[in-house]
Amino acid sequence: MLPATTTTNKNLFKKLFKFLLLTFIVFSFFLLIYSVAQADSEIIINEILPNPSGRDSGREFIELYNPGSQDISLANWQVRKKARSGSIKTHHFSENETVKAKEYFILTFNGLNNDGAEIEIVDDAGEKIDSMNYKNAPEGLSYNRSAEEQDFYLAEPTPAEKNKPDPRQRKYPKILINEIFPHPSADEKNKEFIELYNPNREEINLRGWVLRDASRTGKYIFKKDKIIKSLGYLVVYRSDFKFALNNSGSENVFLLAPNDDFSQGEFKDKISYQNSFTNRSYNRDEKENDKWYWTEPSPNQENKPNPLRKKYPALFITEILPNPLSEEEKNEYIEIYNPQTSTVTLAGWALSDKTGQQYLFSKEEIKPQQYLVVYRSNFKFALNNSGSEEVELLAPNQKVIHSLSYRQAPEGISYSFDLEKHAWRWTEFQTPGQANKFNQPLNFQVKLPRNIYQNVKAKFKLRNLQSDSKKELKFKWDFGDGHHSYLQNPSHIYQQKGKFQLMVSVFDGRERKTKQFIVEVKKYPHHPIKIVEIMPNPAGKDTGHEYIVLENKSSKKINLADYFIATGKSKKKLIRHPIYKDFIIKSHHRRKLFNKKICKFSLPNTKGEARLLAPDGEIVDKVKYQKEKIADNEKYILATNKRWIWLKEKPTNLTATPAQALAKEKGSLDPTLNIFRRQCDARQQIIIYNWFYRLKTKQNKFQILLWQKIISSLFPAPNNKPPKTYFY
Repeated sequence: MLPATTTTNKNLFKKLFKFLLLTFIVFSFFLLIYSVAQADSEIIINEILPNPSGRDSGREFIELYNPGSQDISLANWQVRKKARSGSIKTHHFSENETVKAKEYFILTFNGLNNDGAEIEIVDDAGEKIDSMNYKNAPEGLSYNRSAEEQDFYLAEPTPAEKNKPDPRQRKYPKILINEIFPHPSADEKNKEFIELYNPNREEINLRGWVLRDASRTGKYIFKKDKIIKSLGYLVVYRSDFKFALNNSGSENVFLLAPNDDFSQGEFKDKISYQNSFTNRSYNRDEKENDKWYWTEPSPNQENKPNPLRKKYPALFITEILPNPLSEEEKNEYIEIYNPQTSTVTLAGWALSDKTGQQYLFSKEEIKPQQYLVVYRSNFKFALNNSGSEEVELLAPNQKVIHSLSYRQAPEGISYSFDLEKHAWRWTEFQTPGQANKFNQPLNFQVKLPRNIYQNVKAKFKLRNLQSDSKKELKFKWDFGDGHHSYLQNPSHIYQQKGKFQLMVSVFDGRERKTKQFIVEVKKYPHHPIKIVEIMPNPAGKDTGHEYIVLENKSSKKINLADYFIATGKSKKKLIRHPIYKDFIIKSHHRRKLFNKKICKFSLPNTKGEARLLAPDGEIVDKVKYQKEKIADNEKYILATNKRWIWLKEKPTNLTATPAQALAKEKGSLDPTLNIFRRQCDARQQIIIYNWFYRLKTKQNKFQILLWQKIISSLFPAPNNKPPKTYFY
């Protein structure tokens, strides 16, 4: 039997346990009720439209949704918009606004930024219940909460309705861009179009699909139901899609399904082109989807056949008139000739200029062996008068059948094709629609110098000029070293050695003919020519009687034309006198050069210097002289290679020799030397006397006798004839 105190404690413990259990159950119940109430009080952002189509004011909205089973009062709740700039805009709900269970609440919220913002819902206790961020809201699409409530997707707005299915979860069929028409001749804003093709076996609703170009703003959304039938076409005109298709340069057109993310490079189809053609559309080749071609437009129907698969006859551009005498916008013309035996229809053919502008033929025809003349009033683009120009005749497959190019169109002169010479020529005869007629062809010959040397004047000539033009001929020489001349027969000095491209052109008012040559410029070859005698003071008149004797020591004859004689009292006062005409000296011969018409030099009478200069200005030889008084007919002679002497020239009937003059100058020599005066010519005498003079000064009799014997054996007596006088 337990004690009374033990029993009492046990009962007390049981009562305490029951109390604590009951308290826990009650607390758990109220906690559950509170949790359910809290769950029922959640509000979510279900849809936002920041950028409605058209005007924004009064059409932007925020859609709230109550997923609970109880109505929730929005008294003292707020919606906050935090813009990217940092500004905050708040909407306060009134006390009687409520979101019913399982229903939507639309809040028209003006001022939702298109470039992005953060939207928050704050309850009456100041707690943030829900929020979302967006950037760069597209026009006409709203942000919808996904079923998993993890993120938002773009779809068509459904205010106060269940959201459209997430297009990202849907697989869309292939739709093709089939044809685009970027360059109609008129009314581009309405007639440009993009054609789509449905290659599937079921019709497709294009609602939510997007057409766009590469720009940020060029975008068109199919906002309403638009059905494209199975294997059918759908044309969208620029009056609907708004953005322009480029006529020149590059262009890209994209087709996007509703779930394509263009920023990630996603699209269903794309087409690119360069430089459109007037009144031509760009078509997909239905046999080869990756091939595109230009041809006539065919909206909402099967494309015209690919002209690249067809062969076209050869036609020729035979005459153009780029620069008529008057009314260029009417009188310019292009002539086409058909050499075929059958008529050619020009539908789809085109004429094009250098800029790519085109004239597209429609129903014109050319009969066999006939001409078709198209005037600028029809083809519109201008043929250049100056600069370069190109004209092309293109078949419907855009292949160039015939072309021409020219520079500088003379006024009133047509550019015609000469069938006989197979060349284009300018002619004064304009023959639109008839066989071409030509003037006498311009022709000429070019005479080039046999040799061209550095720093030497080279002379160029044009010969046998042929032209029946009444206008003055114009010449242009391009010497290839950056220098030009506009003379008929110019001279030019090349300052560098090497090969140069010489070009000469002649213009007779109709056509310009150009000839080109490669010329080689060499260093001037310097020949051994010596000045051996000068006559500065002839008796009587100086002009025409002063002379310089030149000796050619080379093995070839030399022409001194274009050489110079430079004379003067000192180096600083030299004047150059050109040798104007041919002056030829044979090999190892001497020749007198008088100061007449060939070379008009002048020699000072007391002190002076004379130089022979090569055509390139280099000094060939020079001599200085000075004497207190130079007698009449006294000349300065090179006695040896280094020694010059003065010698007075005597009448030709005297027998005095230079050796005698030298002997007199040097004093009395051995009488035995007189035997050599009649055995040697003047030059040899001078050499001999110089040797004997040196030997005598050394008083070496043995060497004198030996030298006498050597001279006797080398120079036998010439039949006792008197020695030659010193003339050359």
